[in-house]
Amino acid sequence: MRTIGTTSSNPIRLRKGFHTRRDSADSLHWEVTRLHLNPSSRVSGWSTNSLLGEGTYGQVYLVQHTATGTEYAMKVVPIDRPMPAVICKGLINELLALEKMSNSRHAVPFVLKPSSDSPARRWAWQSTQGYLHILTEYCPGGDLRDYKGQLSAATLRLVLAELVIAIDNLHKMGIVHHDIKPDNVLVDMKGHCLLADYGGAKFLSDDGTVNLNIEEDVMSTLPYAAPEILSEDCDPDGMKYYDEAVDWWALGATILTLVTGEEYFYGSTIDNLCDNIPRLLEQVRSTLENYHCCPELIDFVESLLSSQMKTVVKAWPHGRINSTRWFLEVIKPTYTL
Repeated sequence: MRTIGTTSSNPIRLRKGFHTRRDSADSLHWEVTRLHLNPSSRVSGWSTNSLLGEGTYGQVYLVQHTATGTEYAMKVVPIDRPMPAVICKGLINELLALEKMSNSRHAVPFVLKPSSDSPARRWAWQSTQGYLHILTEYCPGGDLRDYKGQLSAATLRLVLAELVIAIDNLHKMGIVHHDIKPDNVLVDMKGHCLLADYGGAKFLSDDGTVNLNIEEDVMSTLPYAAPEILSEDCDPDGMKYYDEAVDWWALGATILTLVTGEEYFYGSTIDNLCDNIPRLLEQVRSTLENYHCCPELIDFVESLLSSQMKTVVKAWPHGRINSTRWFLEVIKPTYTL
């Protein structure tokens, strides 16, 4: 086993509210190389047990704190070398989202967040070797890709209740996940689902919308991307606007994948996918009926994929997506509205 690294002796805080329209890779990389969270005493004494996986811009290791023996997942990102602009933005977005969760006064259940019991209460730091380290809970249950087409009706209902709570809480903090799919839902040691990977996250503006320049690269996965993300429609200034409903669409697409075992929305190109969506939407009910899904689940999925998602949510009790009886029977009394 080898030691991961130690903290930099020259910390510089992450800049808050970083927003830009057309950033060069160089300017974004300059921001990334100046990231440093929770600068305090030096952190050392980490050893690796195994490589858990490789992401877009780093590796994730199973690590152990040598003093306590506690295991964590640690993302290690090389930030001393040039990175594409989209990768830099993804890293910045992830850190901003994690910082929001870390600073939240309220519990944020069912999301992968900075580890609250980490040594010195640190969850991110730079090493003197030019690496950024992000510490989160270790989830030994893998992700929901491993459970596609295998969940019982009761288990699926519980999974969805947990994801609804996770998404709802992110939205309350102004975070739009933007890339919800089975791959990004981890299973912890108690069997609970944790929504993870915030590299594609967007942040709601004061008017409750995501403001995106049409030329910006977007981190999203096509079979789970809402039509408004795929659309090239924009205003005369090249800006497009949408809201958190894109996450609810992605949850609907995720449910279809978990039920059928296959990605439901498909297309060889973005245009082909957009052409297929109307026809596939018409087949959602019959598809779920063929898998013997209950009427409540079918209605729920259709509402998630509705073009009038906001109107549908407002029509539910208290205007809350997790206030329908189908979910209340699962989440009460532990998680109250």
